[in-house]
Amino acid sequence: MEREKRLRLKEEEAARRELEQEQARLEKEKAHYEAAVRALQEKGDAEALARASTELATVQSALDGVTQRAANIRAGYVYVISNIGSFGDTIVKIGMTRRTGAHGARPRAQGTPRSPSGSTCTRSSSAMTP
Repeated sequence: MEREKRLRLKEEEAARRELEQEQARLEKEKAHYEAAVRALQEKGDAEALARASTELATVQSALDGVTQRAANIRAGYVYVISNIGSFGDTIVKIGMTRRTGAHGARPRAQGTPRSPSGSTCTRSSSAMTP
């Protein structure tokens, strides 16, 4: 039980660091586009201003997503892996990803060195833990 708690805390800390790095990168990109928008407003280039404003909105949306993920750091997808040859017909592995999107969960689970070859990911569903 204590080992599981330490592992969970370690994973949450790693996720927090990743989110902080992503937020710092996006803040820098946002500052760049804000400066570009100001310069283009002064210059009067409407077409370039529209493109820069669109990019700024995209970056702001990504920043909002990072903020939301940081608030739900334990959110992820639950997956179930079964392999009759390795686990037997009554054993399955149940895990949870840190990803907020299901993309990449199945290919990563199948045939990786960390899971027995021939593993199959039977279902993936969203889960938010308290």
